[in-house]
Amino acid sequence: MDHVAWWQSYLNRWAALPFHDLIAAVAILSTALLLGVLAARLACRYLLPALAPKYADVISSRLMALTRSGVTALILAAFLGIRGLDPGADLLLAAALAIAVAAFAYEMPVRLACKAGRRR
Repeated sequence: MDHVAWWQSYLNRWAALPFHDLIAAVAILSTALLLGVLAARLACRYLLPALAPKYADVISSRLMALTRSGVTALILAAFLGIRGLDPGADLLLAAALAIAVAAFAYEMPVRLACKAGRRR
């Protein structure tokens, strides 16, 4: 199979993606992001002042970014295993999971480097 025929079959699969599967994937994505933001806000508002009140203002931005991307990645990973969705919807969820994991991996060293830089 040449590459033009392969791309055409790939595009035909995306064009034939059932609308309800696309809506389900978008609903899962928005729910994961909403729960990630909600968990980050709750952690910064209630958990952080209870555990480390002295450093709450310094740690809050780090905790907010890490919690948001981490919870979003965990929820997307849980929903990615749902069977019955079209492969195109699974691909959309997998791409969103990759972005969430990449955001978590990006935030981890940047936030820790900022913390190490302030101690000097």
